[in-house]
Amino acid sequence: PRVSGSSDDAGTAADGLAEDGAGARPRLRLQIETTDYDEETLGEAARAYAAAAAAPTAGAGEAVTEDAAGDAPAALEARFAGARRTDGAVTCLERAFPGYPGELVEVKRAEFEGTPAFIGFVLEGPGGDGPPETLAIWVADAGDCSILSLISARL
Repeated sequence: PRVSGSSDDAGTAADGLAEDGAGARPRLRLQIETTDYDEETLGEAARAYAAAAAAPTAGAGEAVTEDAAGDAPAALEARFAGARRTDGAVTCLERAFPGYPGELVEVKRAEFEGTPAFIGFVLEGPGGDGPPETLAIWVADAGDCSILSLISARL
């Protein structure tokens, strides 16, 4: 089901969990939040993600869904943007953090200390077939794509 907005502007968590054409993993969708993060709440988010990744239900190197983190009701109510806005957010994060390693596995549109921001959850690892070792959270200004913050946690 869709919520208000054009077909590229909004959707539900179910839309974001649909598999891409390859069927290998969920496609990346920009999650729209009203949260205003700060350094402390980003650290809490990183630690929660790392703890969920270490839980027995999460396989090594797999992206952790909100269901795996125990937040299924919130995931069902989450709003997601369409492909165009998601691509814009990913481009902004990549411009803010050029050359940084890792795989972007989750992207959010929220605020960081009162500034509209894109927040990217990035799994970093040893490369090759090894599992990710670190979760980095990239935070970029949604207006000019400058770096607002960078936090990481060991998985």
